[in-house]
Amino acid sequence: PPPFEIMSYSIIDRDVGPDPNYKPPPKGMYRGKYEECYSFYEAYNKCHKENKVSRLLGACSPQKSAVDKCNQEQLHRRRREGAEKARIKNAKWNEYYNAKRKKEMVIETKKE
Repeated sequence: PPPFEIMSYSIIDRDVGPDPNYKPPPKGMYRGKYEECYSFYEAYNKCHKENKVSRLLGACSPQKSAVDKCNQEQLHRRRREGAEKARIKNAKWNEYYNAKRKKEMVIETKKE
């Protein structure tokens, strides 16, 4: 006999399926990464809905520039936060490592 129990069931038997609460976003909707920029996304989407032809000629360029600027600011903010967290983590690690090395050096000097 096999070392494990073989279970036979079909996909229909399992309680798996699509999320009943899922609603896909509206088509053509520009969804950004950052919630802080949501008002800019809304303005950009509104411009696209209102200006079907003139958007191709740059009618929505100011809104797009605002979205891009906001995204860039959020990206830089998150990078700074991540760098700060890394600095703190590295400082703690270095403190631990240096304390461990000092302890090892004390043990080695006692042996001699």
